[in-house]
Amino acid sequence: MENAIKAILSKGYTGVLIIIDELSEFFSSNEENVSPDQDVLLVLSEILPRTKKLPVWTLCAGQVKLESKRSNEK
Repeated sequence: MENAIKAILSKGYTGVLIIIDELSEFFSSNEENVSPDQDVLLVLSEILPRTKKLPVWTLCAGQVKLESKRSNEK
């Protein structure tokens, strides 16, 4: 990821905005079982901008799957 961001910046861009939709579908409900997708999000939102000081902004939209229940009462 770092090399990709640096390649984009070398083309004259001043930063990279990454928008991720439906992120909640990739998250594991078990906190002990971290998925590779969660690792990528950590790299995008913490390591590249804060540790590596690269101009990367990450916007995530995650919708929780909801079950709707209809009452049979009338």
